[in-house]
Amino acid sequence: FWRLQSNFTKNSKELPALHPTVKWAQVEAALRTQPEMMWSLSKMEETGGKVDVIEEDGSSFLFGDTSRKSPLGRRNVVFDAKAEVYLREHHLKDKYNGNAEDRVKEWGVDFMDEQQYEVLQRLGDFDKDTWSWLKTSENVLKEGFAFTGDRLSGFVHVHKYNVASHDGDGGFRCVLRVPKTKV
Repeated sequence: FWRLQSNFTKNSKELPALHPTVKWAQVEAALRTQPEMMWSLSKMEETGGKVDVIEEDGSSFLFGDTSRKSPLGRRNVVFDAKAEVYLREHHLKDKYNGNAEDRVKEWGVDFMDEQQYEVLQRLGDFDKDTWSWLKTSENVLKEGFAFTGDRLSGFVHVHKYNVASHDGDGGFRCVLRVPKTKV
């Protein structure tokens, strides 16, 4: 809990619009009654996500990555397993760190979607020097593309990128919805 509380407190000062009405006691109560959620959040944190509450509604807290750059421990990944197969068959010498989709499933989290990414970007300058894989619809994936987000020259961009793309600057952002409990 201490790392999440530290992020919450620090972000309250650095990004005051992030969660102005949320009290840490509410967040801690939700996490203590659902300890299985802590494993997922710890995976996000271990890979550099700087996890914090990025959204709240009447029934839940949405935790997400607030690291300024795409999390370091999640970079140089392709989007999905199909992209890995393609690279193994056509680009044998390419070095990459697996695929984002399998990690998201393993951790029990979701990719950050376009709307969540835009909300995050309104809070500050994220992905100025990096880019992040985002949640992508099946019809786009069928074309061999997935959505990415970044901030270039002061503007937020969400666009399609080949699912087999990978480099040291690209990673992925995730979110986890945690139901609230009564305090």
